[in-house]
Amino acid sequence: MFYYSGISPSPPKLVYRSSNTPWVRPTGPEAYREQKRIVGVFNHKMNHLWKTVVPGIQRILDSRGVLFTSIDHVRFVRVVEGATPGPVVLWIGVVPDTLQGEDALSSANACLDFLASLDINDVDVEYRES
Repeated sequence: MFYYSGISPSPPKLVYRSSNTPWVRPTGPEAYREQKRIVGVFNHKMNHLWKTVVPGIQRILDSRGVLFTSIDHVRFVRVVEGATPGPVVLWIGVVPDTLQGEDALSSANACLDFLASLDINDVDVEYRES
């Protein structure tokens, strides 16, 4: 629930992410949620291949029964002075309460394999409810 804090007045719920970078949930009576914002993706190979990427990702999601609502590519940046944007994220919206962990893992890995076949190896996959 807190992973996308700062994204719109009502941040979406994270379902799954492929990143190996740890995320620590804020705890304690004075815990503050780390705020994020979305920034654009510039000068990345995926921009040039987007018309190939989207149909390929759609086929993967459809073949695995993932009820998706959107496919985007974004970067997130923490809302603190001097923060740099994180990696490019293939950000997939899914219908709430329809994607279980094992299915998210296998479909995200299939998406990463597809991107690797296009020589795109520096992208994370994140599913959010939308």
